Amino acid sequence: MSVIHIPAMPRGRIDVFALDMGRADATAFVAPHPGTDDPARAWPLRAALGADFLDAGGIELVSPGDLSAIGLSGYLAEGYGADPAQLAPLSAVLDAIGRPVLLVRGRAFGGMAQTLSVGAGLRHVATLHEIQATPAGPGLQSSSALPQAAEDDAPAASGPGHRPPGAPVALIAGSLGLAALLVVALRVLIG
Repeated sequence: MSVIHIPAMPRGRIDVFALDMGRADATAFVAPHPGTDDPARAWPLRAALGADFLDAGGIELVSPGDLSAIGLSGYLAEGYGADPAQLAPLSAVLDAIGRPVLLVRGRAFGGMAQTLSVGAGLRHVATLHEIQATPAGPGLQSSSALPQAAEDDAPAASGPGHRPPGAPVALIAGSLGLAALLVVALRVLIG
């Protein structure tokens, strides 16, 4: 039995577990089975991990045989964005796994700090981290982005495309006044 400490909010974390069973058994092992009072039968995976909380949306069951073109290490690099520097020393071990593999993202733990006691049927192979995105270039720098500069660079009170403050209000008021005059004129003409 191995013990794994999951920190609170484990963003970008990927835990890799090898399952000591075939694909059909692994599929049943990983799926929750509601409707029973026995926690081990309700969700065997959660019981085997000893997890306080587990979200099935952060878990993927993978058959390494289906990944023959890129291997498990390639799938983790390309599909999960795992850090190549972490994968390099583990790629031979990961690609040699022949049985089903469970990939558990950090979000599966619901942001809760937990201590897992990995039991029978599972073997923890690695904990990897996703590559953190970096900005494509330096931050934008413009004088117009500064609060003071926006006031200094404001267009003059006259010129094409400039509306004085309150222009929409004056337009509406003028339209209402014109409509009132038309109503009065029609009333006088009609009688």
